[in-house]
Amino acid sequence: MRCQRCAQEQFVKAGRDRAGRQIYQCEACRRWQTDRSTSAFRGYRFSDDIIALAVRWYLRFRLPYADIAELLAERGAHVDVCWLLRASVQR
Repeated sequence: MRCQRCAQEQFVKAGRDRAGRQIYQCEACRRWQTDRSTSAFRGYRFSDDIIALAVRWYLRFRLPYADIAELLAERGAHVDVCWLLRASVQR
């Protein structure tokens, strides 16, 4: 993992965030980040795998948002149809 600000690779563990993810602090610039800080899907509630799966289904099979929400619910991720719409428009 590299620091987003100074590109160093030396980190110290600095506790956990509200979601239970490990927080790391860069030793050079003292910036805090998690493993998810560098993800393209940062800021979303769901994991990268769930978001990528929903996008794949939407683009590959041209499923409506309601069907994608139902398929994700079968896998344990309860997603609102409006969230899918907002996520697809933003990215």
